[in-house]
Amino acid sequence: MTITKILATSDTHFQFDSSKWPTCDVFIHAGDLMMSGEEKEWTGVSDCLAQVRAPVKYLIPGNHDRRIERFESLSQKELEDRGVNLVLPSSPVVYLPSGHSMFCLPYVPNLPQWSYSKTEKEIMDYLYGWWSWPDGPDIVVSHSPPYGILDKVPQEGSVGSKAAKSWWSLRRKKPKIWIFGHIHEGYGSEVVGDTAFYNVSHCDARYKKVNPPVEIEI
Repeated sequence: MTITKILATSDTHFQFDSSKWPTCDVFIHAGDLMMSGEEKEWTGVSDCLAQVRAPVKYLIPGNHDRRIERFESLSQKELEDRGVNLVLPSSPVVYLPSGHSMFCLPYVPNLPQWSYSKTEKEIMDYLYGWWSWPDGPDIVVSHSPPYGILDKVPQEGSVGSKAAKSWWSLRRKKPKIWIFGHIHEGYGSEVVGDTAFYNVSHCDARYKKVNPPVEIEI
């Protein structure tokens, strides 16, 4: 496989400016493209994704992306027309042009007032439906962090997905890279065992767009 240069971000929360971002082979947005998630935001955020300088682009939705959850097929078609691949939970496995496999998970635990919310048991059941995939994935992109990894919130501690962490812990072959956002305070990277984890949240805890997208090679 050839080396692929990935540029990853998440939690842009409405319009963002990518004009000074570096070029890349693959762009990944790990969710919370929107703020309120309502229709009035859709054209603006679609334009922003279309303007990112990358030949291949993927969006994995997050809990703020209400419009996508309500109109998945329509959103997927509209983004496809703009050169963006919307990866939905009905078909979560994609392959990069380099041949690397990528598994995408939009679900967040226990936020029933938001989009793509599931209980930990529901997330576990969904993940274990893919347990028989022995050779993959090379990359995981989720909106929520796995529990205990770049997921701490002041006064609350770790708030990531325990189901996602369990799925990772029990897999014989670990993904090389795991990209996520959701917890703005967790921006950064950490290597655990054979996996490099990246929290790529663009916004900080005050929703200020201060964190640059993260360049990753695989």
